[in-house]
This record gives sequence, C-alpha cells and structure tokens, in this order.
Amino acid sequence: MVLSGLGVFAAVLAHSMVADDGVTVLGMPWFTFMQFAVSVVLLPLSLLFVLVLMGYVLPREHLAAGIGLAVGGVYFQALYRWIRYVLVPLIFLILVYSLLGLLQYMCFLGGPYSGSICPVS
Repeated sequence: MVLSGLGVFAAVLAHSMVADDGVTVLGMPWFTFMQFAVSVVLLPLSLLFVLVLMGYVLPREHLAAGIGLAVGGVYFQALYRWIRYVLVPLIFLILVYSLLGLLQYMCFLGGPYSGSICPVS
C-alpha cells in the first residue's frame, strides 16, 4: 500500500518535471512546489526544532555530556548562549523570510495570494 503510494507520488513528480500541463499546487508545478517545500520550509524548520531542543528542552548536563564539554566550562557556556540567543532567533527569521519569499513567488505565478500581499499591476 505504501509502496504503491510512493510510486504514484514519484510518477506525478516526474510528470510535472517534463510536462507543461502537469499537476499544479498553489499556482506552481508540483515539482517546483516540492522543491520549495523542502528547501524553504522543511530544512529551516527541522534546524529550528533541533536548536530549540538543544537550547531549551534538553537539560544542560545532558547536552554537555553529549558534546563532551564540562557544564561550567567557558566553551560550553559560550556555545549554549550562542544557540539560545543567536541561532534560534536567526533561524526563525530566516524561516519567516523564506516563507515571505515563497508567497512572493506564488504572486509572480498568479497564485491564490495575488489579491492580498501582491502588488497590483
């Protein structure tokens, strides 16, 4: 069942790469949509989740033991602060900026958001 679903997914994806009249999602060809979904949304989101896990969820002792540093050491304190106060907000801003870029790209293609944030031409 799952293998059949993956086969259909791969066939639709391959068809949208070579055909002009393939499946479209939000005004984009299926392959382009999948590229944007993975590179613009899923990769930064997964990095954000890992950094939130490292900086806010895991106890300091477990994180220090996992990377082989002492909890009270200078290097661990610098890394811990860097993760919490620099990397998490930075990756969040990158994710928001990427999503806004995706919406602008959809406006360029005449997607469903053409009346809300897209400039009137």
